[in-house]
Amino acid sequence: MFGVFLKPSEASKNMPNYLFCMIYLLLTAVLLFFTAKIAGLTWLKSLYVLLGVIVTVILGAFAFNIILWVWNKNNFLTALNVLVLPWFLLSLAAFLMSLLSLIPYVGSVLAALVTLVAVPYAIALQLKLIMDSFKWDLVTSGILLLVLYIGAGATIMGLIGMLALQLVSALGFGLLPIAFP
Repeated sequence: MFGVFLKPSEASKNMPNYLFCMIYLLLTAVLLFFTAKIAGLTWLKSLYVLLGVIVTVILGAFAFNIILWVWNKNNFLTALNVLVLPWFLLSLAAFLMSLLSLIPYVGSVLAALVTLVAVPYAIALQLKLIMDSFKWDLVTSGILLLVLYIGAGATIMGLIGMLALQLVSALGFGLLPIAFP
C-alpha cells in the first residue's frame, strides 16, 4: 500500500483503475474525518469534512482533466490518480500531526516537522506522477502543476471574496452603495 510513495514510477504503470483510486480517496476522507474529530470538531462538521474532501478531489480531477484536454491527453482516471495519491499522503500527515499535537510542549514542534517533510514530498510525488503518467519532461509537468495550483488558488480567493461581499452587505455598514440580497 505504501510502496506507491516509495516508487511512484511503478505506481503510474500499475495502478490506474477506478477501484484503486476510490479506495485511496475513501481512505483520505476517513483519515481527514478522524483528524477533524481529534481537533475537536463535532460529528456533523467532521462529516462535512469527509464529504467535502471527496467532492473536492473529484471536482479537482474534472478540472485537471479539462487542463489536460488542452494538451490532448485528457483521461479522467489518470487525472484522479495524480490528485488522489498526494492528497492521501497529506491526509496521513494531517492525521499524524493531529495526534502529535496532543503531546504537551513538543507536539506542535513535531507537527511542524511533519509538515516540513510531507508537503514538499507530496508536491514532488504529484510532479513525478504527472511526468510518468504522460511521459513529459520536468518543465512541462511543472507548468501543468503550476496552472493547476493557480486555478485552485484563484477558486479559493473567489470563494473568499464572495463570502466577504455577502458579509459586508449583510452587516450594512454603508460600505457598498448597493445592498445585495
